[in-house]
Amino acid sequence: MDNIVLISQNVNLLSLDRVKPILDGEKEITFVSTQFLFENEREMIDKIFGVSCKYLTFADLLTDEERERCDKEAFNPDKQGQD
Repeated sequence: MDNIVLISQNVNLLSLDRVKPILDGEKEITFVSTQFLFENEREMIDKIFGVSCKYLTFADLLTDEERERCDKEAFNPDKQGQD
């Protein structure tokens, strides 16, 4: 399996060097984030890890129907905590 690193918008990108030792250096590194990473941010991460990494957002992993459902549920206080 490839290396998958989950990050949020609050991560200090420079702190990612701390996870480098625990990754399998022979596998591709995929970053999944809560928001789109800008080119300069991607370049910074690639430099930290010394390879060209793959970048996805959580939205890339959802269908249009799933995103629509998330939006509807997020704005429907009557459904919160149910399921």
